[in-house]
Amino acid sequence: AERQPGISIGFNAGTGWMLGGELGAGFSGRAFVEYAPYIHEIGLKLSGGYLWFEDTETVGIEPLADSDDVTSDHWYLTGGAVYRLSRRNIVPFLTANLGAYHYYDEQLQAAGGPTIDGVQSSVVSTVKEREGYAFGINGGGGVEFFTSASYSISVESLVHLTFGDECFQIVDLTVMFRFF
Repeated sequence: AERQPGISIGFNAGTGWMLGGELGAGFSGRAFVEYAPYIHEIGLKLSGGYLWFEDTETVGIEPLADSDDVTSDHWYLTGGAVYRLSRRNIVPFLTANLGAYHYYDEQLQAAGGPTIDGVQSSVVSTVKEREGYAFGINGGGGVEFFTSASYSISVESLVHLTFGDECFQIVDLTVMFRFF
């Protein structure tokens, strides 16, 4: 059956990776509303999402090193467009969005340490917290499989880039469920 233009809602869940030598793998999730005003291949999309990462960082050189767990999380609200490349049941698609990101980031820093006869005997670390807002863009694509006229499942990957006092580069890979 031919899919009609209109409103659809959905959610994504999966994993993400921070690029640039920062934290490793984490969680990615988002919910969205999409509106296809004329044809279902072109949609306008409003998304709200969450990215969370946790890792153990180490400062100093062994045996004088210190380690601690640090986290980073990002909330975002973006708007953009989706372009689907066909009208069949298996549909590749592209998406691009821009909006606002809120970040909370912890970073481990060396803060010196005790000395024995003037020689540092260990490293003491502190966790520096950064929090704020940044302008961000994300874009990517995936493959959507329409299981019925009212439901689809997809695999989607996005690259998130934020600009401001703190800049982050994040890649996520999620499974998406969309309802018409």
